[in-house]
Amino acid sequence: RGEGRRPNLFLIDLQPDQIGPVKDLLRARTGREPLASPMVRARLAAVAGRPVEDEGPRDEPGQGMRTREQNLTWRERPSESEQVVAGRFWDDPGGDRPEISLEEGFARSIGAKLGDELRFDVQGRELSGRVTSLRKVLWQSFQPNFFIVLHPSLLQGAPAVWIAAAELESPSARAALQSELARRWPNIGVVDVGEVVLRIGLVLDLVALVTRALAGLMLVSALLVLGASLLASRLG
Repeated sequence: RGEGRRPNLFLIDLQPDQIGPVKDLLRARTGREPLASPMVRARLAAVAGRPVEDEGPRDEPGQGMRTREQNLTWRERPSESEQVVAGRFWDDPGGDRPEISLEEGFARSIGAKLGDELRFDVQGRELSGRVTSLRKVLWQSFQPNFFIVLHPSLLQGAPAVWIAAAELESPSARAALQSELARRWPNIGVVDVGEVVLRIGLVLDLVALVTRALAGLMLVSALLVLGASLLASRLG
């Protein structure tokens, strides 16, 4: 799931009052519903009642992930590039439930499991919730993905910016869209990774070709060694 959409144009630092018009523009230019997610900066304060700053030295496994600045988001349902592998995603996004969903690898790195309470510091405001699901994320989808997803009710009123992603095959169409965005919303940062993705694909194809060639050479070498051994045994 999610493999069919590989965005190549990313928009960052959208303000809340800009996300609606920007999504309308992206929808008109691409013919598809754009991918967009809010992002809230926070610090992880405690995991299952254990304060993060008291959990050990900086070089302790997972300590860097616990003490770094975290990017939080909220969603009503899992995105097309992620799958719930443990627990259950919230059934009622419109309700008031202190639920948290973690990416499975991130959960392991910070020592969190289903049922644990996580506490965050969001610019001086404390919020907490319990881990009710773990997700497997298809990071190579290039879609806006997060380690930490909160129930929408937990981040009501929190200061957020938005990120968005779109897919346009034509370089000229991407350039025209960037010009329009810069004219209407100069604060929005735009990153065109179309060429980068193309070059990465070419490099991966080359690596695969070299790997197959090396495998072939190894097979030929093994056959030559085997042949030489058989010839030596007969001559002996």
